[in-house]
Amino acid sequence: MATSTCVRCGHTSFEVAESAISGLRFKRDFLQCGKCGGVIGVVEADDLNARLDSIEERLKELAGGRPRARVPMPNGSTPGRKHTA
Repeated sequence: MATSTCVRCGHTSFEVAESAISGLRFKRDFLQCGKCGGVIGVVEADDLNARLDSIEERLKELAGGRPRARVPMPNGSTPGRKHTA
């Protein structure tokens, strides 16, 4: 397997550094060379899936652990169930 190297200095060690980018609301994580700081890639700093999981758990707590009620659709069918004609 090939060894990943920095395109700028050839170093083989990398790190993640959080940074704000002007004009953007949320911080980003820079994947950068551990030696020269050359940026290899940029990703969102916040883990969206973790935030969604947290929101889901909080909603379950607020609902008292009860299953979500199924509300009939305008056509009379129920979400999640197959409608047979």
